[in-house]
Amino acid sequence: MDLPSVKANPPFQQIKAVLEKIPSGDHVWDLDGDEEKRILNWLVKLIATNMEWIENTDEREDLLVTVCQMIAERSGRMAAPTKVRKFTMGNHKEIRILEPSLTYDTLGFKTWGSAPLLSAHLPEWETPDPSIRALELGSGTGLLGISAAHQLGWQMVCTDLPEIVKNMEHNVLENESLVQENSGSVECHVLDWMNPPSTDHPPAWLERPFERVIASDCVYETNFGRLAIALFLKYLAKDGIVITEYPLRHTHLGEIAEFEELMQKAGFIRDTGEEIGQEDFGSRYPVTCRWSRWKYSNSV
Repeated sequence: MDLPSVKANPPFQQIKAVLEKIPSGDHVWDLDGDEEKRILNWLVKLIATNMEWIENTDEREDLLVTVCQMIAERSGRMAAPTKVRKFTMGNHKEIRILEPSLTYDTLGFKTWGSAPLLSAHLPEWETPDPSIRALELGSGTGLLGISAAHQLGWQMVCTDLPEIVKNMEHNVLENESLVQENSGSVECHVLDWMNPPSTDHPPAWLERPFERVIASDCVYETNFGRLAIALFLKYLAKDGIVITEYPLRHTHLGEIAEFEELMQKAGFIRDTGEEIGQEDFGSRYPVTCRWSRWKYSNSV
């Protein structure tokens, strides 16, 4: 890509034409690393000058906003602006997911690498059955629950923390026609893993056990694995199945090993495998993910 020299004070139309050619949004990582680095350096140089040579204030403001957005997209998920992402399922239908800007305490606002993989592969492991009630722990944006309701007709109960559930509800409504197409449904509820509802007086949606409990990317913090297992044992039907998938990040291999050991000690055995997913905005960040279908050993 031909990038004009910033020192030459390129005019508005020339800069605008170049910016329109630079990949952004879902295609932000389409270029190879060296080309991406060259473009990022050019964008930063533009911002550093404030493009003072462009006399039209509106034109300069337009360029500054666009350049800032492009730099933010290339600064990782913490800097990514609010956006709508599109995920295509195996039947070629599309789920639209709103992802608000991320802060350190709202990781559930983003759709991480294992959720799209699990969404895609559930129909390979499960037969569509509208009678199945499934609980998802840490649903985040709601992608997996929406996908399961649509593709399998499951009656999904998606859960997360209060600050996450509102956006999840928005995404469920945005994809309502898909959810209902095969007699599926999605409910959104608050479930704090550290403070779950009392078993003496549970809410109506927790009064019956679930045939499936699903959790993607559930072991990215110390003790999350232990908390998740406690909820599996609490809410799963005796002949039910737990379905998990998580990235094998080298920073969390200890937590993953502990989680899998504790699942076996709790009486679960599994079918399992590994596949390659995307950790961030695109193929520049591939990550190996491990999926598992866990059953009680006495129910096999």
